[in-house]
Amino acid sequence: MSSRGSLPPRVRSATSKIDSGFNAIKAAAQTGPDYRINARFKPRTGSGELKRIRLSTLLAWIRIAKEEHEIPDTFDSGESIFDTPAVGAPSPVKKVHRAPSILSMAETEATAVSGPVPRLFLPASYYPTHPEDGTVVRPTVPLGTKTAVLLDLRDPEEADKLALWGTYPYHHSNLNKSVNYFDNDLYGFFKREGNLTVLIGDANTPLDEVGARLGQKGVTNLICLRQEFIEAACAAPDLLIGETASTFDASQTIQTRARQASARARRSGK
Repeated sequence: MSSRGSLPPRVRSATSKIDSGFNAIKAAAQTGPDYRINARFKPRTGSGELKRIRLSTLLAWIRIAKEEHEIPDTFDSGESIFDTPAVGAPSPVKKVHRAPSILSMAETEATAVSGPVPRLFLPASYYPTHPEDGTVVRPTVPLGTKTAVLLDLRDPEEADKLALWGTYPYHHSNLNKSVNYFDNDLYGFFKREGNLTVLIGDANTPLDEVGARLGQKGVTNLICLRQEFIEAACAAPDLLIGETASTFDASQTIQTRARQASARARRSGK
């Protein structure tokens, strides 16, 4: 006679099982593959198209940020503009934040970007490094300041050749990584609530798909520029940086694109 026959009926058919506790595999089985361990990174629950920003609005943001970034921190003598002047000496002009400009709804299609112009979150290469430990010295952002990052989703080689000033290079293939799909700077930026993320791409960039995947990674306040990068380049050649920025010809590029559009229309029979 089996010894299991003497067990209570409710446990007579039970089998031994080791419970290793709650882990990511079990959580994924319960809630799907997009389970997030970090509770601060919650997936976006909203649906529908990404909010859009006008090209003119985006270029205005960049011009304001570029002007502020290029203000020197010292006089020709090497004296810091933040130093307190001696008694009786003229007060030097202090570096201050530009008074926030207000964008009306006539200037932008995205309700998320109406209001004060945000401060741009620039790549580390725009800032000096600490002489001792080599860390990037970023300026202190006042509390309550709205900040935006302009993600250039194009191929890295194309971004090296030509890009808009202030954009943050981030190829969308990084989202295919299982871990470390953001660098430390972007990770810290995305963790701060209220920041804006603007997506910029070209004809080969699936903006809606990238926006949906970024939302699944916990990125909020996503906005996209519907015009392709080359249209922004032609509209503001003075804001271009990169290997071919000095030789970029906006008028010739516009003419070439017009001829290509006409050729496509003829091929399609229109």
